[in-house]
Amino acid sequence: VSDGAGRRLFYDLGTEGRIVTLSGDAPLRVILGDSENVSVSVGGQPWPIPASARSGRLARLTITSQ
Repeated sequence: VSDGAGRRLFYDLGTEGRIVTLSGDAPLRVILGDSENVSVSVGGQPWPIPASARSGRLARLTITSQ
C-alpha cells in the first residue's frame, strides 16, 4: 500500500486473522497478492474489491476517499 505522496505505508505478507490499520494521503494504491482471502475497510466500512481489479489471485485497486 502506498499513499498519494508516494510513501510506502505497508509492504509485507499477511497471516490469517491479522489486521493492519493504515493512514495516508489519498489516493491509496493497494496491491493484494491473495485477494480472495483479504477484506478491506475504509473508515470502518467494508470496501469491495471489484472483479475488474482482480487478475487471478492478484488485485490492484485505488482508494480515493472515505
